[in-house]
Amino acid sequence: MQFMAVEVLRQAEHTYRHDLESFFHALLWMCVRESWTKSQCSSRGEKPPEESLLRRWEIGSFKYIAAAKEGDVTVNRLEEGIIGEFPEALDVVKPLRPRIRKILFPLV
Repeated sequence: MQFMAVEVLRQAEHTYRHDLESFFHALLWMCVRESWTKSQCSSRGEKPPEESLLRRWEIGSFKYIAAAKEGDVTVNRLEEGIIGEFPEALDVVKPLRPRIRKILFPLV
């Protein structure tokens, strides 16, 4: 469920755009959750956040997860929240995410 598009969680008909949104969610997930297990991050003395915002993308009803995702990808929440959980080693990825977000969520 953590990679599903918001509209699909709300039982909308699936389109190619939902696949792109799922890729965006998977990219964020991998950057936040999986990158901390790599030795490059731990060798710099960085530590992952105690509690990740992405935890809300895993637990609860489809309705709850959709609301959490929708809130987390708004401009301010993405910058202040999820992106803040990226390790410094992934600073090179950071310029991509506002561009992808703007394409997928132009009105949010």
